[in-house]
Amino acid sequence: MDNNQEKSALFLQKWWWDITARDQWKYINTAGVLASELRWPIYELRLGGFKLATLPVLTMYSGPIGAELMDDSDLQKCLSPLLDKFETYPSFKQFLYPHFPLVQLFRDRGYVVTRRRTYQIDTRPPEDEIFAGIKKKRRNCVRRGLRGYTIKDNQHIDDQIKIVFSTLKRKGVKPSYNQTLLKKLIGAAIERDQGRIMTAITEDGAVAASIFLVWDETAMYYLLGGYTELDTSSFATSSLLWNAILLAKAKGLIFDFEGSMVETIASYFRSFGAVEVPYYKVEKINSPILRILKRIKQKYEKN
Repeated sequence: MDNNQEKSALFLQKWWWDITARDQWKYINTAGVLASELRWPIYELRLGGFKLATLPVLTMYSGPIGAELMDDSDLQKCLSPLLDKFETYPSFKQFLYPHFPLVQLFRDRGYVVTRRRTYQIDTRPPEDEIFAGIKKKRRNCVRRGLRGYTIKDNQHIDDQIKIVFSTLKRKGVKPSYNQTLLKKLIGAAIERDQGRIMTAITEDGAVAASIFLVWDETAMYYLLGGYTELDTSSFATSSLLWNAILLAKAKGLIFDFEGSMVETIASYFRSFGAVEVPYYKVEKINSPILRILKRIKQKYEKN
């Protein structure tokens, strides 16, 4: 792996795609356009005879590798031929990184651009200032969690997977990923020192809650979490997330909650003092057949 890719954002790194997309992804590149080359990883989902360009599971953002080395003018010159290649897919959908500079280029090319939101904490201020930014009710939850539980780093991947899947089952949520994939992803992140499991333990040694964090050179992401019946009031989870924010601060990273369009979840993230940061979904259906099928589905759902 070259240094540029090694330092690229987490969700663009090759090892991440090798696990989450397995053998169903490739780079779309701009070789020959400029001296600098852009590479955009694309997950090719095969569905009913169509090859759709999208994102693999657990991958929040995407974009071109190498964009950070270009000014906006050169980036636009390289993005235009990339978008030409994207037109060959019957359907194209990606979620762009926050602060992606040329969203308008997608609009100009007929993409549907939808604003979404994540929630981030700037960890540069002093610890007491960050804590004061947490809403009073959530601060009380953090304090009670810190008094009632011991926070430990945990290398037991199977335990983390178990608590995540049992939490999803209680909520009636069917995950888009399986346990085998998740085990590989957690293991690889920990091995590369880009991931950590944190667990809240009771005085009796029982697990109340557990979270899994991943990071790159600029941000730490709250990727997954779960809790047991011992944390129905969210004290353990609140204290875990506070410790995660402190870990991000120690590493000099932004803390990213990975956002949500569900208001109850978004409200929970905001209660930690996180600020809304926009990012964008870009989508275009190039196949006439798929456009017709989409209109039929939309009409059916309205009735």
